Amino acid sequence: MYQEVGVDQYVSDLHNQILKTHELARDKLKSSQKSMKRDLCVRDQKIKVRYLVYWRRNVVKKVESVWRGPAVIIEVKLDSVYIVKSRRKQKVMHHDKLKLCESR
Repeated sequence: MYQEVGVDQYVSDLHNQILKTHELARDKLKSSQKSMKRDLCVRDQKIKVRYLVYWRRNVVKKVESVWRGPAVIIEVKLDSVYIVKSRRKQKVMHHDKLKLCESR
């Protein structure tokens, strides 16, 4: 009889812990979604010529940084296409790959 109460208590505690973990994961996911949306949202960005920007690159290794730069906007081709000059060369970049360089 004592063992049944112990099992019920264990199951109840385990269920409560799973619920808490689920809520924590949902909160972290929401904050991550907000930061990604903020980083890549072009409507908030008013990128103009001579602004410093970082550009996003495809990273194979998880330890490497996603953002490279800073670079300077040289020319605006379209509303969403920019010519960016880094130290070595010029690149044509889409606005989804750019992020304004803000001072800390």
